[in-house]
Amino acid sequence: MILSYYWPPSGGSGVQRWMYFAKYLERLHWRVTVITVDPKAASYPVLDPSLLEHVNRVKTYRTKSFEPLKLYKWFAFKSKNNLPQGDIKTKGILNKIFAFIRGNFLIPDARKVWNYHALKKAKTVLNETPMNYLVTTGPPHSTHLIGLKLIKQYEIKWLADFRDPWTSIFYNKKLYRTSWAKNKDARYESRVLESADAILTTLGGAFHKELYQKTDKNQKFISIVNGYDRQLMSKTKSVKSQKFHIVYSGLLTSNQNFKIIIQVLEILQSKYPNKIKLTLAGNIGPTIISSFKNRLNSIEVIYLGYIPHHDSVSLIKQAHLLLAFSFEQASDQMISGKLLEYLSSGVPLIVIGHPESQVAQIVNRGTHSKVYQSSDCNKIQNQFLKLIQAWLDNTSIINQFEGISEYSRDNLTKKLEETLLSL
Repeated sequence: MILSYYWPPSGGSGVQRWMYFAKYLERLHWRVTVITVDPKAASYPVLDPSLLEHVNRVKTYRTKSFEPLKLYKWFAFKSKNNLPQGDIKTKGILNKIFAFIRGNFLIPDARKVWNYHALKKAKTVLNETPMNYLVTTGPPHSTHLIGLKLIKQYEIKWLADFRDPWTSIFYNKKLYRTSWAKNKDARYESRVLESADAILTTLGGAFHKELYQKTDKNQKFISIVNGYDRQLMSKTKSVKSQKFHIVYSGLLTSNQNFKIIIQVLEILQSKYPNKIKLTLAGNIGPTIISSFKNRLNSIEVIYLGYIPHHDSVSLIKQAHLLLAFSFEQASDQMISGKLLEYLSSGVPLIVIGHPESQVAQIVNRGTHSKVYQSSDCNKIQNQFLKLIQAWLDNTSIINQFEGISEYSRDNLTKKLEETLLSL
């Protein structure tokens, strides 16, 4: 049984992790049941109905929910914009009030109200069909609290998946949390860490050490990164642009250092006027889009908004250069769900992040992919110049990544299977 708030037709990289695990577990002859929220009741940042085809054979129960975030969206945006993702709005008194309410009254998070309906449905299903394994995945980390209640009543092995950090997630600092709220959230996290049979994360290393210090139990920690769909990547054809095409696809917020890329492109646009195209796709705020368009007058800047996953893969393969940005305060806790798709495409890649991070250890294995600090302006510019010159010379540069198949979704699911059986 998988308990996941995010599920198709929800879009974004977060939903794809367990969508693909469920898909490939079924192919390995596991019987998978999913408890999720009815999309009509959910507060999803983005939608991607095309993902439904991946889980059309997975038994799925969708429940009711009451969503405080829908009220926030109505008051703050009058229903015109998507919900903010990966960022907390604190400009203006209304946003400050909502941030305080979210941080101090909705603990662990604003989607906790779903727990009542999900727990009720999970019990009904388990009473009718006993299961061997339970998976809870967060964010929202309130989902793990359902696991705490289920293991008290049922003999079931529990794997808690932390896709992102819980109490140490960087945007919690913007929620004006009181000491009481911080302590309550920390107690929830500790109870989950001590009660689950194992903890799964996307990155290990420093993040595992951080979590280990929060529990007295000799807990089992496993890391399995988000991967790429080998079948989708191989069947998607690439048609290159007539201009040098730079692509960014994914979530982009003020917590990622994209400004250095604007700075570099400002320099290059005078050297290569009207020869460069920059395409941005995903959940990106209008202020960020404006910062690119206003300063890059001799570069064709296109913003596509959020696009279906298969279209995103097609866009990635059309590029001459891909961009990625690590979250500044979470370099060894989080890895972009898009990053492995980037690396599997064979397109050169520049990541703005921390060169000593675990993300860098993966990225730097590619022949033409590298992580740069935001202060490495000259190095970044030189890499751009090298790739643009190769394009002008009609020389194809491929980012070769030895062993990329180990990160395919089907192979990662086999690793998950081993993890479950080890419990």
